[in-house]
Parts: sequence; C-alpha cells; structure tokens
Amino acid sequence: MIIIQDTREKKPWSFAGFEECGGQHVEKVDAGDYTIQGKESLITIDRKQTPAELANNLGMYRERFAAEMQRMQNFTHRYVICEFPYEKLLMFPKGSGLPPHTQRKIRARGPWLATQVQRLSEAYEVKFLFCANRGEAQERAMELFKEALESEKQ
Repeated sequence: MIIIQDTREKKPWSFAGFEECGGQHVEKVDAGDYTIQGKESLITIDRKQTPAELANNLGMYRERFAAEMQRMQNFTHRYVICEFPYEKLLMFPKGSGLPPHTQRKIRARGPWLATQVQRLSEAYEVKFLFCANRGEAQERAMELFKEALESEKQ
C-alpha cells in the first residue's frame, strides 16, 4: 500500500519501516492527515500531536474542526489518533508543557475536553484513539490501514 500524507502535515509520520508500506506520497488529503492511495474514500486518519492541539481544535477552532469531522463522513473508516494518552487529556492544561501563566488563562479543562471528544465521536461516528506516544500512534495507524484494506476484501 502507498500512504498519502496531507501537504499540511508539519511533523509527519514515516511509514518507511513497515513492510506493508510501498511508499509514502505527499498530496492534498480531503479530510484528515493520512489515507491510502487508490482507497481515498476508504479510510482517513487525523493526527493530534498534543493535548493543547486537540484543546485548540475543540475550543478556539471548533467550527473548523467540526467541518473537518463533517468531511470525514465521506470515508468508510475515520479516526483521530492522538499521540498522547487519554489521562493527559483529562489533566489538561496540567502537564501540557504550556507555561504556568498560560495554563491559568486557559478556560478549557480536561473533563470538558473529554466530554467534547465524546460528543464529536458520537455525532460524526469518528473514533478517537489515544496512544502512549508518537511511535505507538504511528503503529496503530498502520494497523488501521491494514484492517481497512482487509475489511474491504470481505
């Protein structure tokens, strides 16, 4: 399989180490950050690097993120993979790496963010997956690509 990575990815995953990956191309992806060449309507994966990025998407950029979730409806399999564990989301803004003076100004707290994730997941039928770290998130993405291709064969 050839993985398509969106042109706007700033710190992209590399799938070169996976034997199933026949290459990775950079192209515009209609929704999310990654898909499979020739299977662009089968699967999309949107990646979130940090709790702060997800918090911005659920707060300040909510309308834009909801529009992204809406565009994901055109895909059979749709995921948001977070490169951090769910516990870090619940603790937000603590442990976020943001300076303390910035943390005090943030109104969104972890439990509220978790509620918003649940609502979006239900409203748009998008699965949010939380991983221990970047490496685990990338491995999970490859598993999801393989599962999507396998489900299509059945």
